[in-house]
Amino acid sequence: MTFDGMWQANSGSIVGLLLSGGLDSSILLGCFLKNGWRVRPIYVRCGLYWEKNEERALRRYLSAVAKPQLAPLLTLELPLADVYGQHWSITGRDVPAFNSPDHAVFLPGRNTILVIKAAIWCQMHRISELALATKVQSVHRCDSSILSGVRVVSSDWALRRFGNPSTV
Repeated sequence: MTFDGMWQANSGSIVGLLLSGGLDSSILLGCFLKNGWRVRPIYVRCGLYWEKNEERALRRYLSAVAKPQLAPLLTLELPLADVYGQHWSITGRDVPAFNSPDHAVFLPGRNTILVIKAAIWCQMHRISELALATKVQSVHRCDSSILSGVRVVSSDWALRRFGNPSTV
């Protein structure tokens, strides 16, 4: 089976989707909804400086694109202050400029942490697929039992695969 074949929605198919409300995850949400998937949006709150605004905007976005197959937003807690310490992402001080190089805004381990928390929740709730949008041009399937249903996709891939979600 090809990767594209794995994304064909069957009756009752549900996918957990790590969603921040950013461009990449929002495009992916639109693509899944347009193609008949039931979607369980998941937001992982880590205690980062911008999260209150991000989550508020995400909730507004979800209200705007509401459909019967879109489940309510699930918010999971995973505080990172004990790990990141005085990092700018926690304190809001010395935040890199919008045009800073990628290494300046990199948050060590963040996607890995988000995926593990969401994948465990999905496994405990019998959701066998978890999607994460990333700017990385890759599709990856993990082999461990906890992460076996995780798909990491780029928004560019989703647009090529599903077309423009603006008609959702």
